[in-house]
Amino acid sequence: MGGGKKKKPGRPPGAAAAAAAHPPWPPPDHVRVRPDPPRVRRVRRPGGCRGTGLAVRFLGGFPPRELSAEDEGRDDLDGLGVGPNESLIVRFVPLDGGAANEAAASKKKAAGDEEKPPAPGGPDEVDAKPAAAARPRRAAAEEASRNFASVIAAQDAMMAGSPSPKSKKRAGGKTAGGGKKSANNKGGKRAKITGTGYRLRDGAASASPAKPRAAARRRPAAGKGEAAFSSRDDVASGLLSSLNGGGGNVGRFLRAAMCGAVERTYEAARARARVAAVASGGYSFEAVGSGGRAGGGHVLGGAAGAGEGGHQTVSYSRGIDGRGTNEDDVEIIPADATKAALEMVYRTPPDGSEEEDGREMLRPASVAQMSPRLFWSVVYHSRGAGSVGNEGSAPPSFEEMLVALLPELDWTFLGRGGRRRALSEKARENLAQERAAENGGDDGDDGEGADEESARRAIERLEDDIVRSAASANDGEGVPAAADERERRAQAALARFGGASSAGVATEENGGSDAEWHVVTPDDDDIDELLECIRAVDAPSVQDNASAWADALLPSVPNWRRLADLAPAEVLSILTGAGWLGRDLPDEGTAARWIDEAQARTLEEVMSEILDGDGPALDRLCGEDVRSGNPRDLARWGACPSLLAGAVNAPVPGGGSGDGDGEEDAPRWTEEDAGRWTSRARTALADLPWLAEFGHG
Repeated sequence: MGGGKKKKPGRPPGAAAAAAAHPPWPPPDHVRVRPDPPRVRRVRRPGGCRGTGLAVRFLGGFPPRELSAEDEGRDDLDGLGVGPNESLIVRFVPLDGGAANEAAASKKKAAGDEEKPPAPGGPDEVDAKPAAAARPRRAAAEEASRNFASVIAAQDAMMAGSPSPKSKKRAGGKTAGGGKKSANNKGGKRAKITGTGYRLRDGAASASPAKPRAAARRRPAAGKGEAAFSSRDDVASGLLSSLNGGGGNVGRFLRAAMCGAVERTYEAARARARVAAVASGGYSFEAVGSGGRAGGGHVLGGAAGAGEGGHQTVSYSRGIDGRGTNEDDVEIIPADATKAALEMVYRTPPDGSEEEDGREMLRPASVAQMSPRLFWSVVYHSRGAGSVGNEGSAPPSFEEMLVALLPELDWTFLGRGGRRRALSEKARENLAQERAAENGGDDGDDGEGADEESARRAIERLEDDIVRSAASANDGEGVPAAADERERRAQAALARFGGASSAGVATEENGGSDAEWHVVTPDDDDIDELLECIRAVDAPSVQDNASAWADALLPSVPNWRRLADLAPAEVLSILTGAGWLGRDLPDEGTAARWIDEAQARTLEEVMSEILDGDGPALDRLCGEDVRSGNPRDLARWGACPSLLAGAVNAPVPGGGSGDGDGEEDAPRWTEEDAGRWTSRARTALADLPWLAEFGHG
């Protein structure tokens, strides 16, 4: 090897001979030389290195092979067949084992296990590049053709020994260009060539089929799987376009919805005007006589059977909605029927109501909007017929009128001035979801307008039925045999209430015998009754002091009838006056329980007095079919005593009417008996107000 390698300066003479005699490092097996002018230009092959016992061999090409013998005389790179960027391997072979090494190399070459060249950049690698001149291309082509088979074999051996590289998966499934890689785009799309083509095997012409057209997508109609509008702007634009009469079904729907919303707004404004007129007293009633116009028609004759009031024209101020007055032509419902309708609505929740009962429908604005007839009937019976305004006194509100008509009902929910409790948006959403779950997926998107309309129709039907029922009862016709089920329910609803006028009728029918009947409270001393009420409280301290407390109460409270009329504070005051102080004095809760026990026992005695001691009648009244075993429920049958008589005389399971005598054809209790019971029940409620606390519903 040579060509430009310089000796290091300062090396003493004779050092080369010493180094040759004793080489300091073992010679490498071979050295890879990359021609790079001007450092390496020429190569010479010596017969051996003096003093080292090594022979030099040149290997080139791929796979590496020793240069042929005819190349030994060539000492330039071009002559050895080494071109630009090609490697030349210089192998040092010991002289004494040259034959053995050559045999081993031949054997390894035959087996295909060629020795791999070391990685470039080793300590013995010398970079060298030839000059610009290159050998003729013909010689390179012949060399490549000669070594082609061995190159393929060497490449296969290398690829079999190393694993195939795997492509790295890009994060996010993106391509090198930054775009998203489609999951369905696994390969390039094959272009489909249309027209006439020729088969290669026989040259026959064949026409490729035309590309089929994609089927047109049909847009589903509105309401059949796809919403007609996708945003509020679409709804607004559709509503505006529908005003011109176009839009098809969607336009007609929007126009109808808008008309309904306007009508509900108008009715709500009229309802507010009615309530404001009643609060200010700015209204008047004018009776419509025979032949007059009312409700778009003519009144023929009087309002026979409809009770007092008849047809009325109500004039009231428009209030803040403008100047002038509004007029309502209504038929005044009788007083008893008005009370019955109010109580029926109070206890009957409407469909889809968010409250536990129907009290929300009795707010002034709700009644004035859903049923003007019921609204003005309440005002008429509370203010008196023919009243015009309120001169000289503050007019009562509609809430006060309701309390005056039905004082036994709880009207505390009207404490906000008749205003309804407003729900938040979240509460309304939760309520809508609960209704949808209860209705099996029907979320009730009809809006509150549908609820108001259904409530209006329900109240109107109830009013009509109660008016007919009251007229039938006042005419003495009773319940018609061919009455339908809905009218029967109205009869029962009216009978459950009963008014003051019915009480007078029942008293007159009985010949005035019960006109002076009242609940009589005895004054006889009965300490056993007091002990029974006191010992009903199961507590050790009460049991120990029961006798002493009864003795202290006896002078002022002779029996449980008197104890039932007291308040807990009055009982404690009596015991304190008798000398009971401190811890020996019972608490107010204990005294209240004594009073409850006394009232329960007094209730049975009062019912026995009302029924003249008729035990079987009391059993029938307490049954599940009648459920009127207390004065409050019994008084509600006053409007229709015939219904009560029919209920107590109805056959019971097992035969008979329940009186035990077996006379099935002759009822035991008549309508007169039922009228007497209801009249006495109302009197008992007036004598003992606490009796109203006992009842059903």
